[in-house]
Amino acid sequence: MNDEVDPYRAPETEAGAEEAHPLEGANITTTMVDHLRETRPWVRFIATLGFVYLGIIILMGVGSAAAMLFSSGGLPGVGPLLAGGVVYIGVAVFGFFPVLYLHRYAVSLKRLLAEGGTKTLEEAMRHQRSFWKFIGIVYAVILGLVALGLVGVIVAGILSAFV
Repeated sequence: MNDEVDPYRAPETEAGAEEAHPLEGANITTTMVDHLRETRPWVRFIATLGFVYLGIIILMGVGSAAAMLFSSGGLPGVGPLLAGGVVYIGVAVFGFFPVLYLHRYAVSLKRLLAEGGTKTLEEAMRHQRSFWKFIGIVYAVILGLVALGLVGVIVAGILSAFV
């Protein structure tokens, strides 16, 4: 058999052999910890603002719904008030999760800086990953909805030309 190396062949490993991750065993430096320490107040600040924002949105939603309930039946615009209230509350419920992930990340960073340890760092990174994963999904969904809306506008424009 020919012992020449085939540059187009995938590398072979023994069955059951695990390759180490390039960062496995990497040391955590003082600079890394300083960056996390400097990031923590900002993460906590944004999470706190997020909770305040969610509270205001919920109050607006409840206020809109209450205005509809306490108004006389003949008022014009009551339907939009109720719909607006439902939308506000829906936005608040939907927006709760990224704010919660940021809050958990800030708490994990506080524990990491106080206690240290690989497990605590892994927990902090898990909460950060959850935040970015959620945001990524939200942006993908929004982009899809915008694309659908754009197609709908184009189709409506074309159809209106024939009417």
